[in-house]
This record gives sequence, structure tokens and C-alpha cells, in this order.
Amino acid sequence: GSPAAVSVFTNGTLLSAEKLEALGSNGVWTILSLDGNKETNDLNRGYHDDSGSVYDDVMANIEGLPRSKMGINMVFNSKTVGSLVRNIDLFYRKGFRSIAFYPELYETWSQKDLAALDKALLEFEAYYFSKFESSQEPFTVSPVPSILERTAPSAKAWWHECGNLILGGDGNYHICDKAMSFPLE
Repeated sequence: GSPAAVSVFTNGTLLSAEKLEALGSNGVWTILSLDGNKETNDLNRGYHDDSGSVYDDVMANIEGLPRSKMGINMVFNSKTVGSLVRNIDLFYRKGFRSIAFYPELYETWSQKDLAALDKALLEFEAYYFSKFESSQEPFTVSPVPSILERTAPSAKAWWHECGNLILGGDGNYHICDKAMSFPLE
């Protein structure tokens, strides 16, 4: 049938212009796992030995590189949800037009945290639609409706909503990254 869409997820600390060119010339999208600005990102994505800023290193690695074959994958939690839209806007202003964001699924969210998430999603809705109203170039957003419904959907519903098939390091295919961890036959 149609060709598969192939993406490589990376923290970007070893990314170079040569690697990005090699991936892009073979039709591979490079997705950077960055959670926002330096403070937000390095809160959860630091080096194991605290030797520096992952955010600073990645930004230096991609300085001057085209964003046409790159995207952002953000994970937010109850500590960072209040800066979600600000962090999305940061990446938008840096030229990224594919920005995905997901709540941390392994965290227990209190009612207060869920209220903050609801507020952030309303802010995002207004922000995203402002791109259309002002004739600014909108960006693609990965589908998150099932996650945000905070229900326990069936695997079939996840596959339909998510649309991602992940080849894991264990050699099995998984659906929706962390959202469903069982392999498909």
C-alpha cells in the first residue's frame, strides 16, 4: 500500500547537521523529545551526572538547521502543566510546525492537577485557533483526545485515536508509545 511514515525520536544531544541530513534524505522525520524551555525541560530530562543542560546542548546542536523534517514531542506533568502553552509557543517561534504534547501517564493527577490541566487545554485552544484567525501558519498537533478524556479506552479505541505503531526495543510493535504497553501480534 502506501509508504510508511518513519520517525526517529531522540533527545537530540548527539544530533548533528550530518545526521539530520542523512535521516531527512531518506524520508525520516526527526522528533526531538523536549518538554519546553530550559527550566521545564531540564527538570525531567537532565543528564544522569548533572553535567550540563540538555536543553542548551540540543539547541546548540540544531542551531541553523532546517525545521522542515523535525518535530517536537513534549511530555508535561502536574509540575509543568501551567507552562504548557508558553512552552508550545516557544517551539512554534523557533520554527517547529509539528508539536505533540502528552500528559505524563505514570503520574497520579489530583483533582487540583486536573483542574490545572483543564485550564491549560482551554489556553491551548485559544492559542491554537489564534494562529488561524491571525493568518499565521498553524502547526500540526498529535491527536490526544482519548488521553485527555481520562477514561480507560479499549485497545481498539486507542489504535483508532492514536494511529501510531511503535517498534519497541524488544522487537514487538506497540500502540501509542506508553499509553498501551502490550505488544501487537
